Amino acid sequence: LESLTRGGIRTGIFYPDVSFSHPNVELEALKAFNVIATTKKFHLEFLKEHCPNSIIKYVPHGYTPSSHIKCFDNVTENQYYHDIFYAGNFSEHKATFLQSFLDLIRSADYDFAITGPSWKSKDYIFLRECFDQELYTGLSYARQIQLAKINLAIHCGPIIPDKKNWYDRISTRTFEIPACGGFMLHVDNDEIR
Repeated sequence: LESLTRGGIRTGIFYPDVSFSHPNVELEALKAFNVIATTKKFHLEFLKEHCPNSIIKYVPHGYTPSSHIKCFDNVTENQYYHDIFYAGNFSEHKATFLQSFLDLIRSADYDFAITGPSWKSKDYIFLRECFDQELYTGLSYARQIQLAKINLAIHCGPIIPDKKNWYDRISTRTFEIPACGGFMLHVDNDEIR
């Protein structure tokens, strides 16, 4: 980045994640970018303070119209794969939420499926009942959404102890599920409204 900047090349980064605490993310390196785009409103003040020489922009979440599409005009009752479907990455907050949710609906005998790459290595008893080993991307993801009666849109919850308001209220899932023609049950908050 320093070499590019010295060469007069302008740099930018699009950062859609909730936290900067990942193994390959160097917070100090952000200062070298001319433009930083984030999908998190709660990042704006922090980034303006941390990177005063950078242009900071908020870019709302969205969906990809070439792959987040309705695959079927009509879905009949016998075509549904699942009653309830959740696709997303693991977090302790989500695991606690989904365990409670499953406990609530278990007596009604709903078919409930959870998928996502980071759930595979987790040892939660409830996952034995509902973890779907498939990784759905592109049109297979769109089909799964449309062939679930209810798609859950939940997020990681507060994950940074000193930043209590740093948690997703919306995500790409917020927009992908309706774009695919799926029925969405979303956690309520001010940003989704």
